Amino acid sequence: MKKLLSKVMAVVFVFTMLFALPTQKISAAENLNYNDVLNATIQKYTEKFQNGFSSNITWDSWAIIGLARSDKEVPKEIFETYYSKVEAFVQDKISNNQKMSGGDLAKLILSVSAIGQDPRNVAGNDLIDIVWHQDGILNEYYTSLAYVLIAIDSKNYQEPKDALNTRDKMIEALLSYELDNGGFGWGTPEPDSTAMVLQALVKHQDREDVKNTMNKSMVILSELQTENGGYVSWGNENLNSVAQVITLLTALGENPTMLEGFVKGENNLLGNLMTFYTGSGDFKYIHSDSAANGMATEQALYSLVSYDRLVTVSYTHLRA
Repeated sequence: MKKLLSKVMAVVFVFTMLFALPTQKISAAENLNYNDVLNATIQKYTEKFQNGFSSNITWDSWAIIGLARSDKEVPKEIFETYYSKVEAFVQDKISNNQKMSGGDLAKLILSVSAIGQDPRNVAGNDLIDIVWHQDGILNEYYTSLAYVLIAIDSKNYQEPKDALNTRDKMIEALLSYELDNGGFGWGTPEPDSTAMVLQALVKHQDREDVKNTMNKSMVILSELQTENGGYVSWGNENLNSVAQVITLLTALGENPTMLEGFVKGENNLLGNLMTFYTGSGDFKYIHSDSAANGMATEQALYSLVSYDRLVTVSYTHLRA
C-alpha cells in the first residue's frame, strides 16, 4: 500500500505512458477484446444518433464526448447536428433568462470542446464566463461541482479577477464533503462519488490538502474493490462504480489493468467492467438486469475511450 501512495504522489507529474497494450484476456472470467467492445458500442451510438437525439440535448452529452474523444470514425453530421441542438438549447435558456445548472454547463463545455467547437462562443454566448459568474454554482451537488471544475480545467481557461466561482472556492467546496476517514459519500465512502471528486482534483495536487485527500481516498478505493475486480454500491456490484474508477486511474496516467492495489488475484477493473457487457454494443447496470442500461452504457463508453487513449500512448484526460 505504501507503494500505491508514493505512486499517487508522483503520478500527476508524469504523463508518459509506461504500459504495453493488454492481451485479449482482461480478467479471469472474460476473454473479450476491449477494442472490439469499444467499436461495437461506438457503432451502437452512431446508429442511435443517426436516428435522432434526446428531447433534452444535455442527456446525450456524455455519449458525444465518448464518440468525439475516441479515434474511431464517426460521421461528422452527428457532431454538426449535436452542436446545432446545443446552440438552440443555450439560446433558449439565455433568451428566457433561465439559469443552466452547473452540471449541464459542464457537460456542454466538455462536449462542445470535444467536437472542436469553442464553448466561449455558443450562439454568441460564453459558457465559461457563465461558470465564473453565475451564482449558485458553488452550491451544486458535489459531484456536479466536480465536473464544473473538470470543465474549466480542461483547457486551462483563464480565471478572471472578478470571478465569483474561483477554482480555489470550488476545490474548497469539494474538500468540505470529504468524510472524516477519507473518501466521499453519504456517511460511508462510495466508489462512484469518490472517483468523480478525485477526477476533478487530479490537476490540483500541488495543494497539500488536495494531495492528502487524494492519498487517503486512493487507499479507500483500493480497499473497497472486491475480489471480482469491481465495486459494490447500494448493495449491488455495478458498472457505474468501476467505470468511474477506470476513468480516474487513466486521468492519473495509470493503467487500470496493472496498477498495484487495483488488481485482485487475476481480476482487474477493466475485466470487471466487461462482465456487464450484453454482447450487442451496450451494457447492464447490474448483472441481474434483464436489459441494457443507458447511463451504464455511456459511462462504459467514455471509460473505455479513456483507457484506449492511455494504452495507445495518446494520453489526455478523457474530459480534457
